[in-house]
Amino acid sequence: AMPPKRGGPGWATLGFAEGDVNRDGWPDLIVSIQENANNGLTSTMQLLINNRDGTFHDQPDTALNIIRTDGFFDKTFALDLNQDGWLDLVAEQNHFGVRLYQNVGGHFEERTETLPTGTSGARPRTADFDGDDRIDIALFSGNKTRIAWGKNLWPAVCHYAASVGGWAFAGQGGSGSVDITTTPDCQWTVSGLPGWVQVTNASSGSGSATVTFQAAANAGAALSGTFTIAGQTFTVEQQAASTAGLNFAGSMDHIASAGTWKTTFDFINLGVASANARISFFGDNGSSLPLPLTFPQAPPTLGPLVAASFDRVVSAGASLVIESTGPDAQATSVGWSQLLTGGNISGFAIFSNPLYGWDAVVPMESRNAASYLLAFDNTGVLATGLAIANLVNQNADIPVIVRNSSGIQIGSFNLALLAMGHTSFMLKDVYPITVGLRGTIEFQTPPGGWISILGLRANGPSVTTLPVLANVGTNGGSITHALFNGEWTAGYTLVNIGATAASATLSFFAQNGSGLSVPLSLPQTGEVFTGTSITKMIPARGSLLIETVGQPTQPVVVGSARLTTTGNISGFEIFKWLPFGQEASVPLESRTPASYVLAFDNTNGLATGLALAEVSGTAAATIPVIVRDDAGVSLTGPASIILPVNGHISFMLPGAYPATVAKRGTVEFQTPPGGRISVIGLRATPTGNVTTIPVLAK
Repeated sequence: AMPPKRGGPGWATLGFAEGDVNRDGWPDLIVSIQENANNGLTSTMQLLINNRDGTFHDQPDTALNIIRTDGFFDKTFALDLNQDGWLDLVAEQNHFGVRLYQNVGGHFEERTETLPTGTSGARPRTADFDGDDRIDIALFSGNKTRIAWGKNLWPAVCHYAASVGGWAFAGQGGSGSVDITTTPDCQWTVSGLPGWVQVTNASSGSGSATVTFQAAANAGAALSGTFTIAGQTFTVEQQAASTAGLNFAGSMDHIASAGTWKTTFDFINLGVASANARISFFGDNGSSLPLPLTFPQAPPTLGPLVAASFDRVVSAGASLVIESTGPDAQATSVGWSQLLTGGNISGFAIFSNPLYGWDAVVPMESRNAASYLLAFDNTGVLATGLAIANLVNQNADIPVIVRNSSGIQIGSFNLALLAMGHTSFMLKDVYPITVGLRGTIEFQTPPGGWISILGLRANGPSVTTLPVLANVGTNGGSITHALFNGEWTAGYTLVNIGATAASATLSFFAQNGSGLSVPLSLPQTGEVFTGTSITKMIPARGSLLIETVGQPTQPVVVGSARLTTTGNISGFEIFKWLPFGQEASVPLESRTPASYVLAFDNTNGLATGLALAEVSGTAAATIPVIVRDDAGVSLTGPASIILPVNGHISFMLPGAYPATVAKRGTVEFQTPPGGRISVIGLRATPTGNVTTIPVLAK
């Protein structure tokens, strides 16, 4: 709906300019109106402000609403002539010529007097004719053409943008840079440098430029400081020359930043005292990998902190969240990350690609095993990939053995990695022998070495990470969340990493703890089976796939599963959310800690869910629950969850614990005395992406 025209019913609309006049994110209108009488020479303009619902209101404006009798306005242009972020107005008035109006905070003031003399009756055209990033106005009148240069209309307002907001340096020092973007006639100066930082090129200038600087080696305690560039505060920090008590906590074997990729890190202090975390990044060639980092829990800054290694103190029970991304057009930075800590800090990462709707979790790997085994499935549209990192400062020559699902070796290779190096690839590209097959690929740790591996599965629109098996015992374990029917289906991959054939029994339990009858199929043999458990022999180094046969029209059935075995058999589940084509992996849980800690994030449209199972099989469990925010402060909510023998429960956290709505934090589940439980987390995005969240053992 439009308000009445100014001037009344005898007036007609000639034209309009559109643009966000008041900078509220909605387009407004500047309408030119003429009176039908007086040969149409009587005219005015009207400012219509968008009500953000498809309607407009008339906002009085002293400069625009003047009724003029010297010509009508037939063309208007909304342009930011002085680069202050507010749209100004160039109006072409019949007979008179051109009028200029400056937007001053949402209202207009006439600035026609700044135009060159002798341009009466001129017609305007606008562009940056001299390349100074200011809009100029070409005025055509009779046989004359004049240029009203943008720099002469009225003073420009200088705006400065910095590419980054700070740098973090290692103790041995290093170099950094920041790109300053502004217009050619805007001056800038670097000032207030800390004594341990020096500019290595010009410390002042005009227009866009790159400022480079150097941090000297640090001989003492950690340093931090600020300096200004063009009046904007830039931060610098440097690690201490040496920090005692830092120990390896784990690695995250694949990170990706920029070029449509984003990696989010979540570190949690599981201890009872504050502790230091040192986070470092390494590229494929093993060198330090500087990444742009933002800290969503902290107030906004000028820009990201660039760091290849940096320190943070994490309070007891608190979480530290870090994000790294960059422009879509920028090359992707790929590598791996390492955590050192003086306390009990653990965590995980999630790498995502919003362009394709991919989210995949990267658990922290702390094992140092003789070998690692990844089950692969390259049948149909499925494709398996992996990332591998060399965690020591020596080159690695890694023996690789490929076997089919029967455990028969079909290939052996060697994979070379540079010291602290990394690589990632799809199996079919590097090992074509795996095309169209299911099986396993084993990576053997070289003598004196330490490697770490992450598996990846691509299935149409879904990407999920795969558990990598190592140090597998004979005690089996539990799958915390099993489901079928409705919008869900699931598959279970069991792998015998032992040297002899062994039996595996997979048993299913309903939420109330009773046996759960599940319809199953075995793609490798074509068998179909329905029952509360299934027992199969798996050959040495072989693998077995068991899939649910769900009914889409029936309600979803949920519960848990438990693996018992006579050998070294482990595995995982992959469940699929059919409407969105999304998958998530559930590792076999064999740990028996005093507590499990799940990090949650219910901010920015994210929602965290979880499943909890009683797996001792001998007694009901009353499980104490402690909910904390990301600062480690306790939140309100049910203090315990009761499960029957072999029982199961699953829920979204915001519904069961409203205090977690729009918050980050952790939920701790304490194992009852003499009992045994298992937990898995789930993260859902507003676009329907799902990924499981690693649960940390405390």
